[in-house]
Amino acid sequence: LASSPVLPGGADESGDQEIASALANAKNAASALNSDIATLDLLAGRPQGTILNLYQHDIAALGAQADKLEALAKQGSPAQRTAIAQIVPVIREFRASAEAALHAAAAPGTSPNAEYFRLNSALAGEFASLISGWADYAKTKDALDRLSQKTP
Repeated sequence: LASSPVLPGGADESGDQEIASALANAKNAASALNSDIATLDLLAGRPQGTILNLYQHDIAALGAQADKLEALAKQGSPAQRTAIAQIVPVIREFRASAEAALHAAAAPGTSPNAEYFRLNSALAGEFASLISGWADYAKTKDALDRLSQKTP
């Protein structure tokens, strides 16, 4: 039975790959949110509930990825833990703000503020870039750490 190489901080490559996958999923969730919100103008003729449900689904998916990343953090490399520590609080803050806006928009007699959702679309695009940057950092830092262990 072959064992996975251990990275600094006690992580192994299998944990490394699971976290890399979770980071990619978080990036994809942020990208989907960005894309879906960007289509609000196309959805203008649809019932308000359809738009809010789409947005709520995307926010929940992004939040679920934050929860997964946090749960996996302990098995990650130091670089992955750093990336997760930077990403998760920002996603949670965004989620709380988005959920408050959804709650307000769903109140009787109100309608979604299109500008708010457009700004959130831009912010979700920034999240996708931020997550991607931190994921790249963790991958490169881990590769450097593995190489430094092989160098006498």
